[in-house]
Amino acid sequence: MRSKTITVVTGNFACALLLAMAACCAGQNTGPGETKTLKVKVQELEVSSIVEDRHTAPVRGLTKADFAVTIDGVAASVRSVGTDASVPLNVALLLDVSLSQKGMLALYAAAVRGLQASLDKERDQISIYTFAGSVRLYQDWTAAGNVDAAAIEHLDTKRGLVLQKNSFLVHGGTRLFDAMGDAVERSGGREGRRAVLILTDGIDEGSDTTAASVARIADRGNVSISALEFAPSAMSVLSPKATFKLLHDTLALASEETGGVFVHGKKGEEEQQMRAIIDAIKEQYLLYVGFSGVNGFHTVSVAMAQPRPGVVVRGHRKVWLQNRQSE
Repeated sequence: MRSKTITVVTGNFACALLLAMAACCAGQNTGPGETKTLKVKVQELEVSSIVEDRHTAPVRGLTKADFAVTIDGVAASVRSVGTDASVPLNVALLLDVSLSQKGMLALYAAAVRGLQASLDKERDQISIYTFAGSVRLYQDWTAAGNVDAAAIEHLDTKRGLVLQKNSFLVHGGTRLFDAMGDAVERSGGREGRRAVLILTDGIDEGSDTTAASVARIADRGNVSISALEFAPSAMSVLSPKATFKLLHDTLALASEETGGVFVHGKKGEEEQQMRAIIDAIKEQYLLYVGFSGVNGFHTVSVAMAQPRPGVVVRGHRKVWLQNRQSE
C-alpha cells in the first residue's frame, strides 16, 4: 500500500484558473502566464491477491472490472490492476533444522534449486534463516544466483536444550513462529514484492511470538507467507498429534490470510513444488485501490465482481495505511 503526491505542472487556462482561485483564497497573487506546480495528495493502497481456479491453477488475464474491493465494508474504486513480473521479488527462506528434520536436508536443497530456477538470478533477492531452538540468519539478502543450494545439505540438525515447560520432549524446540516474525519484520521495508517461504514439518515448540502477531506484522509490511510443509519424521513421534494438527492448521491459515501458498511436500517433487509456489506468487494481481482513511489497520475484502464457479481470491484481509505528509 502506498500514498502518492501527484505533481501537476500547469500552463493551460483551466489549470491557471484553478491555481488563481487557490491563490486568492490564500491571499497570494498569481501573475498572468506564470507556470505553477500544484501538488495533490492521493491515497492509494496496493493490495496483492492470488486468483485460482478449482485446480489451484492461476486465473490470468483479469482486469480491474473483474474485481470488487471493499475497505471497512465500503466499496472502493480499483484504479488499475497489474501483474508485473519484472517487479523484484524478495524471498526470505526459512529452513527448519530441528532434530525432527534430520534426514530432510537433501529435500530442502532440492527445493532451493527449484526456488533459484524460478527467480531472476540477478534482480530477485534471497535471504535464508535457519531455526531450531534458536533462530539464525544463515544468508543475508543476496541475488538469487549467489545462493549455494548444495551447502543446504550440510546444515546441522542439533538437539539444543530440552524445553522446560514440556520436559517430555527430548529435542531442543522449534521456534517456527519466532523465525517467521523475524523474517517478516526484516522483509517489510524492502522494495518490490515481499514473500516469506518456510520449509518445515509445521511444528512450533518454544516460540515467544504467536501466529496471530506474525500475521499482523505481515499485514503491515504487505508480506505474503507461504509454506512447503513435510510430514513429521520419525524423530517427531513424541510430539502429540493434536498439537501437530493445531500448528499445521495455523500455518495453513497464515498462508491463506496473507495471500501466500500452502503446499504439502511430496518426496521427490520438492523442486517442482517450489517452482509452483514461486510461479503462483509471481502471478499475484496487484490492485491499486483509491482510499482515504486514517492511519492504522483497515479490513479489506477482494472478490470477483461476477462470481465464477470454483474461482477463489486470496490475499491480505487487513491492510495498513500510513499517511505521508505532502511536501
